[in-house]
Amino acid sequence: MEEFSTQEFAPSRHLHWTFFETIEEDLVEYSRYLEFHKDNFKAFSIKLTRLYLSICSEIDVVLKMICKKLDEPTERSDINHYRRVILKAYPAFPTVSVLFKRERWEVKPWLKWKTNQNPQWWTSYQNVKHERNVHYSDANLENVLVSAAGLLVALVFVYQKELSRNEIGPDFVIFGFDSNTWLQIQMGTHLEREELWAIALPSQPPPQQ
Repeated sequence: MEEFSTQEFAPSRHLHWTFFETIEEDLVEYSRYLEFHKDNFKAFSIKLTRLYLSICSEIDVVLKMICKKLDEPTERSDINHYRRVILKAYPAFPTVSVLFKRERWEVKPWLKWKTNQNPQWWTSYQNVKHERNVHYSDANLENVLVSAAGLLVALVFVYQKELSRNEIGPDFVIFGFDSNTWLQIQMGTHLEREELWAIALPSQPPPQQ
């Protein structure tokens, strides 16, 4: 029997970004059956439950990656530990906004971290995870979309170098960033110790007369 080297099955360097792309593909497919409109935000289903659990589980993994990158211990850690570590290094983390392209509305999925609280969608995820029979309706469209936005925010802190070199990019159907936020992500401004919205961007030169 022919043997294969492990190198032939080496994972992508952007494995977690690729995972997010598959999440978005699933959401695009689902949007053919349920319009992603605020009127439908409380809709829930088995499909949305599966996506919700998958997204938030991945968030846990990615936040732990950020902590490891910052040389912080992650054994027996939880969301409260991640919050303390990440906010100390990246105070702008809660202010990063994600654009939902179809409806042209924005969300800051981690904004609650500014007041040392966890987002409601994370609390709802814990409820669905541990008491699904009681909190099944919390696996709704709104929580799925906002948690996916939360995952995307975490990923731009993991893959900033790759994003700045255009090795990967937010070429998504549902999610994106406004031009101001995207420029700051490419510049690495979101990694600096100040709030994202307070950054003064370089002004454009006036047109030639």
